[in-house]
Amino acid sequence: MEAAIRKPKSHHTNSRDRDLGLFVGLSSVGGLLLLGTLFYHIYEGWNYVDSFYFAAMTLTTVGYGDLIPSTDISKMFTVFFAFAGIGVVLYVITIFAGKYLESRMR
Repeated sequence: MEAAIRKPKSHHTNSRDRDLGLFVGLSSVGGLLLLGTLFYHIYEGWNYVDSFYFAAMTLTTVGYGDLIPSTDISKMFTVFFAFAGIGVVLYVITIFAGKYLESRMR
């Protein structure tokens, strides 16, 4: 008997996979913003707007320096929050760029 000929798997993700990745990525960014906002509100005593602002500035690496964590726990949280969050934000940007480039090539 002859072996079935298989097509090689494509290394490119299909649009459906990319849409799922985008949904997961955006949901993760939203969850991180919520987590950061609540954390800074509770541990720094900042109002919700300032807490959200600081979380967003940290995730986007802007960091104006107008708000600064004052407690050791907040400083440690910010380090890990930035490492995790920046990776997630870059992932979402990569997916957006892929969708944009895919649409331009059609």
